[in-house]
Amino acid sequence: MRGAAAAVVMGLVATIVRSATAAGASGTGGGNGSPRLPEVETFGTIAQLVRDHDASAKVDLGTVTRLPHAYALGSLEDLRGEITIVDGDVWLAYPPARPGAAVRVQKATGESASAAFLVATHADERADWTAVELPDGIASREAAVRLAKLARERGLDGRPVPFRLDGVFTSLTLAIVDGRLVPPGPGTEESMKKANVIETHARARGTLVGFCSFAPGASTFTHPGTPCHVHAVLPEDRATGHAQDFVVAPGATLWMPTSTR
Repeated sequence: MRGAAAAVVMGLVATIVRSATAAGASGTGGGNGSPRLPEVETFGTIAQLVRDHDASAKVDLGTVTRLPHAYALGSLEDLRGEITIVDGDVWLAYPPARPGAAVRVQKATGESASAAFLVATHADERADWTAVELPDGIASREAAVRLAKLARERGLDGRPVPFRLDGVFTSLTLAIVDGRLVPPGPGTEESMKKANVIETHARARGTLVGFCSFAPGASTFTHPGTPCHVHAVLPEDRATGHAQDFVVAPGATLWMPTSTR
């Protein structure tokens, strides 16, 4: 299904995880001027993508970017590549068209593509989120523990936690899925990893967009055993994709919600 009608139908079947409080459910801020908790929406699930090999279109990206301050990550329809949306800017990474070719990155409009899986939120980080300075930087190996602690301190227990992080990457490993490389047969995390094209970057300024679930049990938007799903965008290097590993230098800024409870 394509076009506006398809977007409406697919939007209706989206899984919506409500994380807004009654006070902040409308407008940019709560009724008392405090930051609101943005909704987190998922279109499709990781299980559908990996286990069921369901890479059909779940939402047109234009449906997400029509509202201001969109943040999202996911995979393109038919696993043709990766999606990262940073404050409404859509970044798409396509695997090499042929052996020896380079990954192609496009800064696109939301009307140009559909997602097989997407997790999204809408938030003006300066109005809806609070800044956390990271004087020591942060690395992927410790990120989940540190983010979980910050989430608890902000009253976000049991809620999906979106975040943005701006800084300089000392090192970054990106994975870009190539649906042509997904092996036949039952889908597993290992088989999906075999379909990834890997890129490495160093000393590059960029942004992480992530969504975490620290509640017990699996979430619809994270891979098994990992509480956070994270993508990166390096505008100057024209790079984006799933952030497998990263080290962010001291002086980075993390933006995340704070509960109004």
